[in-house]
Amino acid sequence: MKRRPHYLRSGLCAGLAALVLWAAPAQAQNAQGGQPGASSPRGNLGPVSKWLMNRFRGESPAGKYERRHLSVVSAFREVVADPANSTVEVLCDHEPVALGAIVAANGYIITKASDLSGDIVCKLRDNRRYEAERVGLDKKNDLALLKIEADGLTPVVWTDQSEIPVGSWLATPGLEDDPLSIGVLSASARLIAAPRPILGVLLAQDEKGARIDEVMPGSGAEQAHLQVGDIICGVNDEEIKTRESLIQRIGQFESGDSVKLMIRRGEEALKIEALLGPLPEEGDISRHEFQNQLGSELSRRRAGFPSVFQHDTILRANECGGPIVDLNGHTVGINIARAGRVASYAVPASVVKQALASLMTAKPVTVEPSAMH
Repeated sequence: MKRRPHYLRSGLCAGLAALVLWAAPAQAQNAQGGQPGASSPRGNLGPVSKWLMNRFRGESPAGKYERRHLSVVSAFREVVADPANSTVEVLCDHEPVALGAIVAANGYIITKASDLSGDIVCKLRDNRRYEAERVGLDKKNDLALLKIEADGLTPVVWTDQSEIPVGSWLATPGLEDDPLSIGVLSASARLIAAPRPILGVLLAQDEKGARIDEVMPGSGAEQAHLQVGDIICGVNDEEIKTRESLIQRIGQFESGDSVKLMIRRGEEALKIEALLGPLPEEGDISRHEFQNQLGSELSRRRAGFPSVFQHDTILRANECGGPIVDLNGHTVGINIARAGRVASYAVPASVVKQALASLMTAKPVTVEPSAMH
């Protein structure tokens, strides 16, 4: 591996820490009264909120002292020179959905599982494209093992450190010379508990079954076009007769799972697939909606991980699944979720290697697309 310049091995942390500026999160003003701390109505954002959205949508160019400015990002170019050769772009039905990390020279790739569906293709740094087969699934860590018919690939180099110190600089390689983004490790590995899953409907008991009385805005139910008055008769081919049994059955899934619902709509019988979301805490719905407008969507699955470390790298949801490296270019983990505007999660290298030991020796898996969501 190439020797890193002295400023990347020693002085970079102190030097860049003094240069990096972040726009502090500001509270939106109330559109009517202008009171700080009050939430703005949807579609009627205050001036601070509009400034934030413009800023993180890329409508305002980065200042020369911000870490997303080219002059700062390019300082990490040599850090990702080798790891970029071990990074792939994962496309499903021709759309980029994730990154992946090459873990064996004969075509094994680890990536984020919950974003996979349809026909999978892996694009290498040299623009070669290969159809990929899912051969392993580690649902608890949201990892999937893919196999492409290629040899002579460059696997990632894993770190030999058992734990990365908080405050360490990290870089996320893509397929280009510069890193996709850089950041700092902000919290050591810990459990991120899975939130209770919800479909996003209010239910009443009807003589025919569990009837939808209200559909929550922005929920999986709304996205699946469920309607008030629909009777939910089954979940994943299991018959449902009561409101209570439906609530109990949904509670057996995880946020981010897809379920197949059997619906009675008037005289019509329908089968509809819906995505389960997390149960929001008080006030979280408005924060979530506002957050999602700041640049890009959050990862669909961003909780329920046995062990992840947190870093403040800004990533798009479809930039998860690939390696994140230290200043030596060693892979310290696999980015697994964009959890907030400046909060991303990564599965530590030690956990990924344990998962790989099982996945590489397991029999190939057959996974229905809905089971991956």
